[in-house]
Amino acid sequence: MAKNNPFLPFFVYGTLIPGQENDYFWQNSIIHQQEALFPHGTLYNFNRFPMLIEDPNSAAPVRGVLVEIEPQRYQEILPRIDNLEAYNPINEHRSFYLRRQRSVETPCGSTRLAWVYLGRPGQVTGLSPVPNGDWRSFNGKNPFTSWWQENGFNLISGKNPYSDS
Repeated sequence: MAKNNPFLPFFVYGTLIPGQENDYFWQNSIIHQQEALFPHGTLYNFNRFPMLIEDPNSAAPVRGVLVEIEPQRYQEILPRIDNLEAYNPINEHRSFYLRRQRSVETPCGSTRLAWVYLGRPGQVTGLSPVPNGDWRSFNGKNPFTSWWQENGFNLISGKNPYSDS
């Protein structure tokens, strides 16, 4: 694997998938996207977002999207996505997710190296796996989705969606 290649595509499996709650974080920087699979993992449900745990014994792959962004916007977008995922490359042990380079599979059967945000097994103790490793199918039944699309950005930016100011 190439070490610290910042221009890798991203394998997204949850709220960053185009069409999901946090897709606005890409800020129209996506130049290509395609379906992809993470072959060795299990997706867990945190109710409002998923967490992917590497698992060589997983029964089914995790479904997601391989997202490529404009190279000239990488230095703007990467820290924004890291911040959303509570990933601090300088202080990883305090990070919620870890950003790692991993191989994912494309529909044509090839593999691509991509950034993947991974959780740690201890973080999902007692949580349920997402059926079929497919957040989009699972989240389509989640009433929180529309509320988050209306209010999520304000919450992240520190604005209270319920105040008049």
